[in-house]
Amino acid sequence: MNAAATIAASVTIAAGVGVGLAARSAANAHGDFSSARAVLNATLADARELARLRAAAPPAPRRPSSGLQPRLAAVLASRGLPASTLASLAPEPEAPAGPGRRAQRATLVLAPITLPHLGAVLAAWREAEPDWTATSIDLSQAGSASRDASGDLPLRAVIQLECAYAVEPDARFVTESGAAP
Repeated sequence: MNAAATIAASVTIAAGVGVGLAARSAANAHGDFSSARAVLNATLADARELARLRAAAPPAPRRPSSGLQPRLAAVLASRGLPASTLASLAPEPEAPAGPGRRAQRATLVLAPITLPHLGAVLAAWREAEPDWTATSIDLSQAGSASRDASGDLPLRAVIQLECAYAVEPDARFVTESGAAP
């Protein structure tokens, strides 16, 4: 075999190996492209679902209006309890409560109050002021151990109330699970 034939054979073999490697790389690239496309499609589907959930979430509460004491007195009166049942009310300064949120908190003391009356007051409060949530309730016996006419012990209830609201007026609260809180 002469030198030209050897060179031609070598070039042909090298070209064949090169084409084979290029084909292998192309196949790998196609597989990578298919994987990337699947991830992109899943991400787009997730983004659409997130947008749908955010649109379905109820609007975030607005900043609570002032005058918590008269609203509490009205709820007590609606349940037949005297205004003096509201032993104290201590609003706290508003504070940050997460990204785009602020919170108003207040501590109220109801005394004396029986457990059935407390349940009725909390139910009426929830109906009248749905943006306010009782985050903590501490019960202790109030004064003497004498029971009222129905046989219930008088209690002292210390209740923490909180209203979280959006800083942006048209914001919606959505949790990580996608549900409204």
